[in-house]
Amino acid sequence: MNFGELKTLVAFYLHRDDLVNFMDGFADLAAERIGKQAELRVMEKAISHTGSDGSEDLPLDFQSMKNIAASGTRGLNPLQFTSKAQFDLIARATSQSSSGQATHYTIDNSLILITPAATDWNYVYYQRPEPMVDPADQNAVLAKYPSLYLFAMLAYASNSIQDIDLEQVYLDRFQSELDLANDADRLSGLSDTPPEMRIA
Repeated sequence: MNFGELKTLVAFYLHRDDLVNFMDGFADLAAERIGKQAELRVMEKAISHTGSDGSEDLPLDFQSMKNIAASGTRGLNPLQFTSKAQFDLIARATSQSSSGQATHYTIDNSLILITPAATDWNYVYYQRPEPMVDPADQNAVLAKYPSLYLFAMLAYASNSIQDIDLEQVYLDRFQSELDLANDADRLSGLSDTPPEMRIA
């Protein structure tokens, strides 16, 4: 299913042809909801960092962290997420050591910070669904889980016409499909580590 077919299907479900000009907005809202709630393999992206400053800009499409690890004397060392305040305390406590392995990370505005600073570290994050504009567009989530977009868009469309009961029906359908998708990924072993920190 592509973006054009998705919008046609939403209009068909609602038996409405007066919402065409709002479909792109419904799709944007659906993508935002999916990004915040889904933990799917097709949304994962791996990044490798090389540098000694212990910081890196967040990717523009970052939604949440799945896992992060730094190179150490015994291979990759998984890092623990902590609040910025707690991170600063840990960083001050370890600032006198030049040989300590990285143990913690935090996210401060648009930066990933780790302490103690490490030369090499890798992380896997969940990215926001790629925006779709043209009718032929299709992102990875729509390709594999079209029902997530369908029921999320239907919920927002139902809200726009003030049919609250129908909105709840579609929100429940969305949640059911999301639970099935998340659980299937976890059970298959493809996405078995939950995010530790999420952008609101």
